[in-house]
Amino acid sequence: MFYTFRLTLSRSDVLEFYEGSLGAVSVLTEQGLRLQFPFHHLRPFVSFSGVNGRFRVMIDSSNKIARIERIS
Repeated sequence: MFYTFRLTLSRSDVLEFYEGSLGAVSVLTEQGLRLQFPFHHLRPFVSFSGVNGRFRVMIDSSNKIARIERIS
């Protein structure tokens, strides 16, 4: 199963995660589901300006994140 979502996190937002002030990201998927997951899943997508894009998250049969990929 997969879900898609758009996410924009500024550089200062990302710094809050790295400093430990925030631990989880909460998004509303394009399918209408509220999805919350640990920030560490987004680390491959962090740039100097933050995180920005449209993503696909694959969920396994145990409702765990199997993979997140940027699709645009």
